Amino acid sequence: FPVTIIATANTIMAFFKARQGRESFWWTTPNGDTLAFVCSTFSKTIDDVGKETISAEFKQVPEIPV
Repeated sequence: FPVTIIATANTIMAFFKARQGRESFWWTTPNGDTLAFVCSTFSKTIDDVGKETISAEFKQVPEIPV
């Protein structure tokens, strides 16, 4: 997904890195469903000055542990 604010891109990447693909999180899908996911594969590319793109592969998990 393209990100036009660099601080936002850095925050998203920090979120993924902190969870190391093991800690699940809630995410609302484009269909409006809020489900639990993990993300172990992600990257960021610089498309242009002030514009970055983040690619991430989400894997749905049954639930978030308490």
